[in-house]
Amino acid sequence: MKRNIFVLLMLGALLFTVSCTGKSNDDPQPGGTQPDDPPKSAAEEALGFDREDHQGAEFQVLLNNYKDFFDLARDFDISAEPRDKVEEETFNRNRACEEYLGITLKYTPENGGWNGTMHQTVDRLFLGGDQTYDMVVMGMNTGIMNGTVGSFANVLDMDSVNTGHGWWLPDLDENVAINGKLILLAGDSCISTYGYLGCVFTNLTVAEDFNLETDFYQMVRDHKWTLETFFTLASQISVDRDGSGAVEGESAADVFGWANCGTGVRVMWSSCGIDLVQRDSNGDYFWRETLDQRAIQMAQLLADVNQADWNFYFGRVENGAQTAFTQNRTLFLTYFLYMAQNLTDMEHPYAILPMPLYDSTQEDYRSVSISAHNALFFLQNTKDPSLSGKVAEFMGWYGSERIIPEYYDNALKYRYSNLENNIEMLELIRDTRTACGNELFGVIGNGVGILPLSPANTEETGFYSNPVSVYQNQSSVLNITLRKYLDEYNY
Repeated sequence: MKRNIFVLLMLGALLFTVSCTGKSNDDPQPGGTQPDDPPKSAAEEALGFDREDHQGAEFQVLLNNYKDFFDLARDFDISAEPRDKVEEETFNRNRACEEYLGITLKYTPENGGWNGTMHQTVDRLFLGGDQTYDMVVMGMNTGIMNGTVGSFANVLDMDSVNTGHGWWLPDLDENVAINGKLILLAGDSCISTYGYLGCVFTNLTVAEDFNLETDFYQMVRDHKWTLETFFTLASQISVDRDGSGAVEGESAADVFGWANCGTGVRVMWSSCGIDLVQRDSNGDYFWRETLDQRAIQMAQLLADVNQADWNFYFGRVENGAQTAFTQNRTLFLTYFLYMAQNLTDMEHPYAILPMPLYDSTQEDYRSVSISAHNALFFLQNTKDPSLSGKVAEFMGWYGSERIIPEYYDNALKYRYSNLENNIEMLELIRDTRTACGNELFGVIGNGVGILPLSPANTEETGFYSNPVSVYQNQSSVLNITLRKYLDEYNY
C-alpha cells in the first residue's frame, strides 16, 4: 500500500502542477520567485515552461497516415483501445499534453508517405492563408525533398523551442539548418525516428549450425565489427539444399549469408562514414563532384559481393527476406529496427547489431535513419507559434521519458537468454545516432537512389558497374538540383 501511494505521488508530481493555473515563465509573479513558492514539477523543470490553460482550444495536427511498413500514424494518433504498451504510452501522452497545456488535440490523417503528395497540401494551405493546422507531422523525406521551404516556419525563431534538449536529434540545428533556417524537429517525439535506424539482424542459430563460433556482441564492443568481418562471415554460408545446382534466395530450402534489402545498403554508406553530401565553407550542402578512394573501394567491394551466391537482393522484406531469416536460411538481414516487431513470433534467437564500421580506423559506430521517419513541421502562418512549439516540446519530452524506453525495452527487447546483450546494442545504436547529409539532402533529386545494391544499380549501366563515371555524371546534375533547392532558404 505504501508503495502504491508513493507511485501515485510521483505521478502527481510529474503531470500536475501546484502553481496557479494560467501562470507561466512568460508571466512571472511580481518580485520574482518567493521563498515559499512551491517546487516545480518534473515536467516544468525539464521543459522550461509552466502549465497553461487554453480553455480546451482545439490544437489541430495534419498527420501523415501512410500505412505500409512502419505505421507512421502510430507516432501520435492512437485510439482509446491501444494495441500494446507503446501505443498505451502514446495515448497517455496525448491526454497528458492536453491536460498540461489546456488544449484538445485533434488529428487529421491524410494519406501521403515518405515521398508522397502531402507537401502539395501544405503549400496549398499556406498560399491560401489557411491557418487550420497548428502542426504538420509527415515523413522527413516529404518535407525536405518536395516541400516548398517558404511554406515552413523557422523553428529557430519559435521562442518556446530549444533544439538543445536531449529529446531532439543531436546537432539538429547544426546539421539540418541552412542559412539560419531550420524547418523541422525530429527526435523522441516519434518512435519512427528509431524504427527507421539501420541495423543488422543476426540469426544466432544459423551461426551455430555453421560453427562460426563468433561472439557478435564482443566483436562490436572490441571495435572489430567491420565490413570485412561482416562479409567474411556471410561468405561462409552458402548451401544448395534443394538440389537445383545453385543457391537461390527465393528457394524454400537454400541457406545463404546475407539478405540484402537495398535501402539497408543505402544507409550502410552513411554508417561507414562515407558522406557523399557534404557541407562547404559557407555551410551549404553539396554533392561531391567525384568519388574519393574510400568511396571507390566501398563501391567495388559491394560490386564484388553482388556476384556472390551467398548474397541475395530483396526489393521488399515481405518478398522473402524476413521469411528466410525466420526460417534460419540466412545469417544476416540488413534493414531497420522496426523489423523486430515482425519477429516477435520467431522461435529462434537473433542478435540486433549496429551497422558495421567501414574498417578499424573508423572512430565510432554511426547510426543513421533512412529519412522516411516522421518529423514535425509548422506553417509560416501558424496561429500561435509559441503554443505550437510547446506542444512539440511536450511531445518530445514525454516521448523520451516514457514512449522511447517502452519501445526499446519492450517492443524491441530480445526475448531469450541474450536480453541484456541486445539491449546493450540497442543503446549503442541510440547513443550513436546522427542526422547525415546523405539522407537529409541526398533525397533531393534522389541521388541516394544509386546507393542500394539493387538490380537497377548493378546492371551494365548501373552505379556498381562503373561507379566513377556514373557518379561523376550524376553529381553535376544533382548539384544543380540541390543548389536550386537551397536557394529557397535565402528568401
